[in-house]
Amino acid sequence: MALTKRLTGDLLHLQRRPAGWISNDAKSCFDRIVHWVAIISLMRFGIQWRTLRSMFDTLMKSKHWVRTGFGNSDRVFTPPTLIPFQGCGKGNRAGPPIWVAISSILLGMMISKGFGFPFSNPQEPGPPPLYGPSPTSQPPAPPSSILDLWHHFGSLAESGSHGWVSEVITIEGSEDRLVQALRAGTLCAVSDGSYKAKVGTVCAQILTDDRRDIIWITCQTPGKFDDQSSTCSELIDLMASLLVLDWMSQVAHLKLFASQPSVEMACDGLVALDKSFSKFHLSLSGAQFDLASTIRALLRHLPLQVHRRHVKGHLDKHRPFSQLDWWEQRNVEVDSKA
Repeated sequence: MALTKRLTGDLLHLQRRPAGWISNDAKSCFDRIVHWVAIISLMRFGIQWRTLRSMFDTLMKSKHWVRTGFGNSDRVFTPPTLIPFQGCGKGNRAGPPIWVAISSILLGMMISKGFGFPFSNPQEPGPPPLYGPSPTSQPPAPPSSILDLWHHFGSLAESGSHGWVSEVITIEGSEDRLVQALRAGTLCAVSDGSYKAKVGTVCAQILTDDRRDIIWITCQTPGKFDDQSSTCSELIDLMASLLVLDWMSQVAHLKLFASQPSVEMACDGLVALDKSFSKFHLSLSGAQFDLASTIRALLRHLPLQVHRRHVKGHLDKHRPFSQLDWWEQRNVEVDSKA
């Protein structure tokens, strides 16, 4: 989420678009969520009725104590009541995503009335709305080339206006051949994350199998020092690669439900690969839940078949580079730049 927000802010700044971030934590806001509104909003995003019924029935039948500095109250608020309990509770992390589901629909209604502008988001199959203060803003034209979108990043890096750059994307070779390789299903992605001195850094390359054409991605892992870890960096490099693949899919005019080309994605972080590609349920309280769930959403909505490959890292310390296979050599290259 932090990386997506940062990239969105960079694009808005470089394209000179009016926008603003709004953080809302209204008093008792989670307690004011009406269940039927939340249910139909979540169903609109594809969540099954049985799942929602299980969740909201539990909330309606919950017992509530009042906790103060003197301990828990003897009396409880408990069903049945004239009106079933509403709200989504506190501490179960259900409130923010429910608010997002409801708010995105409301923002869409505002855009339909001429407020704001549409902005592409790879986490959704369509262009969800981003509300802005200018009702006359026009949506950007679809990119006709990869560099249309990435040229601004290179300009920002060269200007050094902030004294440091969080992400740099460069292309070696021909972008036409890169797009052709994507359509043909021969494009490969190799990424690696590093964690040193409480700072995470990332490097990834998206390339053709003959290595004539390469997209290099480098960035610093967002978040506080305490949020950093090697797994976090590995997840960020997977996410960055998927975001670039999404941009390439737009240039190639690939459709979600059409014939989907395949891309093989390699990483030496087995934990990050499992969190991103495995089918097991992610725990809301688990580490890097936000990153892993975002990656899974990207994988669902990309018009590509992305296949995972685990590559052992740091093999150049045990064997000469020339004795490593193609994937192992590419892993050494990104590891040296991360």
